[in-house]
Amino acid sequence: MTYGSAASSFQTRNVFLWVTQFGFLALGVVASTRSANAGAAFRRVEAGKRHHPSARFNSTNEIPSSEQSTSSAWHTEEEELPRTCRAFVDEPKDLSNSFDPPHVEVDARQGRAGSSSPQGKGMKGYALQEIVSVQIQQGSSPSEGKERDGAGINSHKLLLDPNNYSGYYVRFLHGNGDRNSLSTSHSRMLEPLYVEQSNTKPTSCAARVDWHVRLEDVKPLKCKIYRTRLPFLSDELVGVATFSPSELEASADTAGEETVIVAPVTRQGLAKSATGATLQLQLRRKEWSREFDIQVPKPKSDIEAFFKMLQTVLPMACKKTNNPSADKLSPPHKPADPNLPMIEFLDGAMSFPREGECATVTRSTRIQMAIMNLLPFTDRQTPYRNRNDGIHEVRHRTLGDLILKPREGLWSSLNSDATMTRVFFSSQGQFCLVKDDATGGYISDTTCFRHYKHRSRPGNKPYQPYGCKAFFDKDGAIIKIEDTDGDVYHPGDEHWQWAKQLARSSVFAYVAMLHIAQVHYIWGNIPGTAMRMFLEPDHPLRRDFSVHFFKTAYTCTRARYSLFDPRGILFRGTSLEYEGGLRDMFKDFLTNFRFDHFPAELEKAGVTDCDFLVVSKDGAELHTILMNYVSRYIDHLYEDEEALQRDKSLRKCHKYVMEKMKLAPELQAYKQFNKHSVKQFWGEVLFRVTGYHSAVGQVTGWALDPTMTNIRMERKETENLVGTKESAIAVAMITSITTVPCPKLGEDWRQVFGENVPKCYEQLRKDLDDLQSTIDERNKHRDVNVDFHPRHCAISISS
Repeated sequence: MTYGSAASSFQTRNVFLWVTQFGFLALGVVASTRSANAGAAFRRVEAGKRHHPSARFNSTNEIPSSEQSTSSAWHTEEEELPRTCRAFVDEPKDLSNSFDPPHVEVDARQGRAGSSSPQGKGMKGYALQEIVSVQIQQGSSPSEGKERDGAGINSHKLLLDPNNYSGYYVRFLHGNGDRNSLSTSHSRMLEPLYVEQSNTKPTSCAARVDWHVRLEDVKPLKCKIYRTRLPFLSDELVGVATFSPSELEASADTAGEETVIVAPVTRQGLAKSATGATLQLQLRRKEWSREFDIQVPKPKSDIEAFFKMLQTVLPMACKKTNNPSADKLSPPHKPADPNLPMIEFLDGAMSFPREGECATVTRSTRIQMAIMNLLPFTDRQTPYRNRNDGIHEVRHRTLGDLILKPREGLWSSLNSDATMTRVFFSSQGQFCLVKDDATGGYISDTTCFRHYKHRSRPGNKPYQPYGCKAFFDKDGAIIKIEDTDGDVYHPGDEHWQWAKQLARSSVFAYVAMLHIAQVHYIWGNIPGTAMRMFLEPDHPLRRDFSVHFFKTAYTCTRARYSLFDPRGILFRGTSLEYEGGLRDMFKDFLTNFRFDHFPAELEKAGVTDCDFLVVSKDGAELHTILMNYVSRYIDHLYEDEEALQRDKSLRKCHKYVMEKMKLAPELQAYKQFNKHSVKQFWGEVLFRVTGYHSAVGQVTGWALDPTMTNIRMERKETENLVGTKESAIAVAMITSITTVPCPKLGEDWRQVFGENVPKCYEQLRKDLDDLQSTIDERNKHRDVNVDFHPRHCAISISS
């Protein structure tokens, strides 16, 4: 397989078909808005007759633990009291000895509801319950695995045979409401639970559902299991389980998990199955404060056409992206070209190759993006009716099965003070953090946003400018937040939740710019371009390092037309003006870039000794591994300085990158062409395009609840803490791009070396395996983080 075989996501689509689709979508925008939840759910059920999305738990052949279940369901709130309800698909059995109740690990820093985030006076919590998973589990009766006489369907096949579960889905009816486990299309709904890299047969199927309901509003819940058949046949009803309110509702003083066996399933005509099969629901109790329970009247108008099309077109592009695994990547094949055709933008501040080596953004794709960018921009703010609807729409309608679960693990209590510690010491906030020498604590400063223009909505309603200072004590606990107006907020203050959302949203916007401007367009683009310009395909450095620049030029082209167009996703989704705002900020990130080493950046920020800061632990260790690998590799290629000096093509390549990538003052000696300079440069680059890139782009947990981040924030006096549809869709789409499956650093790419695999590569594999084990062990004692985990890190900037 060659690089060229990894086609772009729209390469097979011609312009005529896409424009036709655009026409129908546009007619739909003009004709009507989307229906309310019940109608939308009905359409999803009908669409489900053809396609079913998947919902995976962590790989295991046992009932998922609470952490596994909740991470795949992305739970989000202040207090979570798990409860498991089971109903039999066939005859009732005593399951007390058949199932171990799920184990729940609670973050000690979070404690019970509100303990880490004092509420203002008069605040009252609203208790809700959420269905987070549905699991069809094989029972343990003596007749287990045997098919009943006259059975219309073999439950054993449903549960254990990977070839026979793909056509099943679950539909839920709560009172008069109708919601189901389908999200978008093109994928299976019920997935078996496998042991990773094992032939062990699964013992159950699981589905994901996101449904919140007030405890006082709990009504009988009917769960129907359907099996799809041929297109001209209606779906077959396999079984029905009914749960009463008393069986679903957890008491207010429940602390810990509880297993409840409920009434037998109602059997239908075809609801025959192996004895002992059960349907299991896992529920969680949550508490939301009044601030997150605002009920908004149904808006008179729906989202503008651009966002409506965006959540249709972009997911299709992501689904069609078919990146190979690392062991399928092949060496480069295009000859060196010093006159490589380039695209320039931002007044020449940046340029990148017009065509990628392994994938090219086709003309039809550029036309698609251009048509979308021509759609009218009204700067409309369309609210969700409430937080529950926001969560459901984002996960099921906008994202669907693009994000099955956050890769970084369990996100609990998104709006608690404890989660601020996770955001700034184990997520995006790490890249804005500096030591406060005066107090021994830490500060995140994103007030640079005050230099850039923010829009005002029609009617002269100004958006809240991004930027603030967030202060943490020496243990990482949030102390206070100061906005760009100088107003200070403390835990328990009236607008404390608003201030925390401002801090999270500012970090999200800042790191997004850092990610795209500096990581994509500088760290990835310039070295990758230099190799293509000056090194022939058989040059060992280009041959062996090109895997780390797989699709980098492609992503630069896509971002140029979809994200940074004056009418692109970033301008429409954020609250920044284009001129004087988004454009100027992006240009400043490019022009102010200085090449520096990652450990030096940590040293300057004063955070190298912070034991609970992930970048100073996992990040620093991965950096050392890759620097050592490159050093050994250069020694393998060039036995001495004289051998290096004879390589004239690499000398030209080195001169080019030194001119394009401005060096920090203390690194000016790197301009000299010698082994030390080459080692230091390429070692740093490989770290930035692998682990560092994955870390700054690891935002899956941020997109799943519109209260986590709001990139169209309004002033605190009028703000609804549930972000608007425009903000949520923009965040979700940006996030979905970063989660496209891609080759991983932890995979094996020895095939690019040919027959003579160097010893330094074998050592790299061992070092990466050791780091994986180290991070796995650390994750047992901290908020799970896989930013620099080789098994999760992309091998290149391919998304």
